[in-house]
Amino acid sequence: MDRDVLLLGIAAVLAGLTATLAMLGIAYSPFVLLAAIPTGAAAYFLWYQASGRLKEDMRSRAAGRRAASRAGEGAPGGTPGSPAKRAPGWVTAVASARVARAVVTAGRAVAARQAAPR
Repeated sequence: MDRDVLLLGIAAVLAGLTATLAMLGIAYSPFVLLAAIPTGAAAYFLWYQASGRLKEDMRSRAAGRRAASRAGEGAPGGTPGSPAKRAPGWVTAVASARVARAVVTAGRAVAARQAAPR
């Protein structure tokens, strides 16, 4: 069985349980709402993982950190990382090239995922 389908199924069950607990909490006792909150959070995080958004966010954050750590490497006119001596257009050109490379890579990944047999 595909892992994403399984996670989505579990997330759907937890979402249904959350809705049921929320209705019971409103109708009978607000204490039941305390059980609905973590159940809803678990459903959200499972859906977030299964939809692939968690992986995309983690990759983009990691790429941003790598780009930020490399921003000062090889700067013309001074030591790496010295913004006062860096040429203004250089940073923009490097950032634009990295963004373009990331967009192309992401497009290839999406195309490969769509072309993969299920």
